[in-house]
Amino acid sequence: MKSVLITGITCYIGCELARRLVADGVRVSGIVRKGSQLDRLSPFRDQVCFYLSDGSQSSLDMAVSESQPDVIIHLAGFYVWEHTPKQEAELVEANISFGTRLLEAAKKNGSYKIINTGTHFQYFESDEPCPVNFYAQTKQAFADTLLQYEKEHGFHFVNLIIFESYGPRDWRQKLIQAIANNQLSGGTLTIVASDPVMDFVHIDDIIEAYLLASFLLESRPEDISGYSYALTGGERQPISELIRIFEEIGGKLIATEKKEDLPGVKRVLKPWDGPILPGWQPKISLRTGIQRFLKGN
Repeated sequence: MKSVLITGITCYIGCELARRLVADGVRVSGIVRKGSQLDRLSPFRDQVCFYLSDGSQSSLDMAVSESQPDVIIHLAGFYVWEHTPKQEAELVEANISFGTRLLEAAKKNGSYKIINTGTHFQYFESDEPCPVNFYAQTKQAFADTLLQYEKEHGFHFVNLIIFESYGPRDWRQKLIQAIANNQLSGGTLTIVASDPVMDFVHIDDIIEAYLLASFLLESRPEDISGYSYALTGGERQPISELIRIFEEIGGKLIATEKKEDLPGVKRVLKPWDGPILPGWQPKISLRTGIQRFLKGN
């Protein structure tokens, strides 16, 4: 693999993937929007070629034509758990329309290998697609679009389904950060009373999955094309047990208070048990990952 084009390159996974690819000597290009936080790609920002997406088909055509990627890695998207009417249009644009324009640009330029990033919210307590909310519906709609492009235009693609990612240099305020911050500050952490089981995957393992999927799409696309694979950490734990692990490793108790969900709120209590990408498995255990996280690496 000599050249990769990444959408969503300034998201956490995108930054860490670009970091690794640049270090491996791969030519990395990224599609960004006006106002994207390119500083997240420091200190290797000058080794990435950026293309501005202005909402037009022509801007994506140019990005694919000039970058000539061996593989396109699609990470871009818009997430919100409960959407407003205005956000409904944003979800459709970001998670369906933008991706479809990208596929059209790929088709025009002969770039037929795509790694798409999905979410386990597409599989609500079901082995088959069963989106839990409108966000997941839009992600599933694009996965269905990809399948049509495979059938009609000869694309090779794979869906990598993400659970909970974490690791170094993560600026997002997610559960692991909240637990760590609470342990440091000594405050009280609010958790949901249903105590859902969650699947945490270290960023290094996620990056290895994207690299392997890229290799397989280039060398043996018939082995994986058209399928969805779960990037599971292999150690699913309820939030209460995750907190206990933090207490054990950090040597300090964490005060919590439970909060009931509002009526009608769906909560994923059991993550999707999907197939694993052939040849991939997580190498960093949850305890090792938390130890690294608390040490800042």
